[in-house]
Amino acid sequence: MNEQAVFQISLYLISLLVLALPLGAYMARVYQDESTALAGWFADVEKQIYRRSGVKADQEMTWPQY
Repeated sequence: MNEQAVFQISLYLISLLVLALPLGAYMARVYQDESTALAGWFADVEKQIYRRSGVKADQEMTWPQY
């Protein structure tokens, strides 16, 4: 293996280790149905997607509509 390959593998492993704790904490809060900092932003994006695609979030869909 050359130096570039070792550097890339090291960078990948370090980034995984750095992101594991915050991502795990975020996922735990989501699965425990607690509020998160990004929930408001994602809700706004979801509303925009629903509005543009004509989906009504408060109505159930039948299988042909889905």
